[in-house]
Amino acid sequence: MDFSTKQSHSFWTSTVEVPSYPTLSESRETDVTIVGGGISGILTAFLAAKAGLSVILLEARDLVSGTTGGTSAKLTAQHHLIYGDLLNKYGIELAKLYYQANKEGLHFIESLVKKYDIDCDFEKMDAYVYAQTKDESNQLEKEAEAYIKLSINGELKKDCPFDWDIDSALVMKDQAQFHPVKFSLAMLKEIKQLGGRIYQNTVVTELKKEGDCIQLTTNSGYTVTCKHTVFATLFPTYDPDSFYADHLQPVTSHLLALRYPQEFPGGMYISVDPAVRSIRHTKESNEEYLLIGGETHKTGDQHSTFDRYQQLAEFAAQKFNASEVCAYWSEHDLVTEDRIPLIGVLTSEEENIYTITGLNKWGLTNAAVGANLICDLITKQENRYEDVFAPNRVQKKADKERQEQASSLQSKAVHLKNNQATTIEIGDQQIGLFKDQKGDIHYLDLKTCTHLGCGVHWNDGDQTWDCPCHGSIFSPTGKVVAGPALKDLDSVNPQDL
Repeated sequence: MDFSTKQSHSFWTSTVEVPSYPTLSESRETDVTIVGGGISGILTAFLAAKAGLSVILLEARDLVSGTTGGTSAKLTAQHHLIYGDLLNKYGIELAKLYYQANKEGLHFIESLVKKYDIDCDFEKMDAYVYAQTKDESNQLEKEAEAYIKLSINGELKKDCPFDWDIDSALVMKDQAQFHPVKFSLAMLKEIKQLGGRIYQNTVVTELKKEGDCIQLTTNSGYTVTCKHTVFATLFPTYDPDSFYADHLQPVTSHLLALRYPQEFPGGMYISVDPAVRSIRHTKESNEEYLLIGGETHKTGDQHSTFDRYQQLAEFAAQKFNASEVCAYWSEHDLVTEDRIPLIGVLTSEEENIYTITGLNKWGLTNAAVGANLICDLITKQENRYEDVFAPNRVQKKADKERQEQASSLQSKAVHLKNNQATTIEIGDQQIGLFKDQKGDIHYLDLKTCTHLGCGVHWNDGDQTWDCPCHGSIFSPTGKVVAGPALKDLDSVNPQDL
C-alpha cells in the first residue's frame, strides 16, 4: 500500500460521531478544573462530580482526539515485561501494589460499563506476551516467575490461539478490550448529568495562584478560578521547574486497522521483540477488523513513518493474510525512567495542583488508577497507591543519588595528595578537583570550556586542564594558560552540589 496517498486517521475516532462541545465564552468559578479531555481527564472529572464537587473540564483541541483516540485500546494489567523488572528493582511490595492498582483500574472501567450500560464493545479477553526465539522465551520465563510470586492469574504456555509458530507465550487471564472513544463519550454524558461543564478548543495559557485559589487564563482571555487543578494532559502544560521535561521521554508508536473477514481466535497479543508487534481484533458495523501496532521509537527520530507503516502492513500480510488497510495512525506517549506513571501532586510546593502523566504506553488502566488516586487526594481520602505513583519519588531518588555523589566528592578530596587532581560526576555536572601545594582544594567546572563549551580533561604529565576540541589549556586552578579561551574555568562551590 502507498501510505503517502491517504490521510492518516484513527480507527476509533472515524467509527463514531464525536459531538461538539462549546468553547469557554465567559469567566467561571468551580471547585475542580481538569485540563485535558482524554480518558484520564474524563474519569477524573466524573469522579470529582460524583463526589459532589463542581467540575469544569477543559480540552485544548477536540475531546478524545489525542492519545485516547489513538490507543490500541487494551484494558490489561499485562504491561509487557514489567513485573520481573519491578521485583528486581523495588521489591515484592511495590510490584504487587502496581499490579493490584492496574487490576482495580480494569475492574473500575468494567463496573462503569455495566452500571451505565455503555455500548463500547467491551469484551473480556486473555492477554498474551509471545516469544519467537529462545532468548525471548528466557525473558518470558523470568516474567512468569514474577507472576507466581505476585499471585497473578496467568501461566507460561508453548503456544497461543493464533495459527503460526511461536516459541512460547505468557498469558494473563481475564483482561479486556473495548472501544475507547465510545466509552469516553458515554462518560462525558454522565459528567453533564452530574452538573459538570465541558469545553473544547479552550487552551490554558497561564496559571496564577491567589492564596488558596488558582486562576487559569485561557486563549480566549476568559478565566476559570478554582480550588483544585488537575493536569490530565499527555504532558503537563504547567511545569514551572521543568521537572517533567527532565523526567519524561516522548515515544511514538504506529497502528493499522485492516479488514479481516476470517475468524479471529480471540485474545490480545504483544511481542517480546523490542520492535513490538501488538495484535488485537474488533468488530464494527458487522465487519471484523484486525489492529496491528508497533514500530515504537523516540518521537521525532527522523526515520520515515511511511516505512514504519509498511513494516506493519507486511507483518499483517505475512502472519494473517490481511492486506486491506482501512485506517492508519500514530500514537504518542510519555515514558518514565522507572516505568511507573507520575500521578499525584504536581509539585511539593503546590498541593492543590495535580497531574496524571507518564503512563508508559499503558494509559487505560493507569488512567483509571490516576483518576481514583487524584480524587482521593482532592477529597482527602487515603489511597494505598499514593506513594507508588507519587511524582516526588523521582526527586527523592535524585536527591539521594546527589547526596551519595557529594559524599564521594568529599571522600576523593580527602584522599587527594598535594599537586594531584581528579574528576567526578555529580548529576549532569563534571567537577574537577585539584589539591595545591598548601593542601587547599580547588573545585572547577570541567563540563564547559570557556571557549565554546567543550569538556576539559586533566593532563597529569603537564599538570594542566586541556580542551580536546580547540586546544585551550588551563592551569591546575583553572587559569587560562593558552587560548583560544579568554576566560578562566568557572569555580564551583562544593556546598552547592
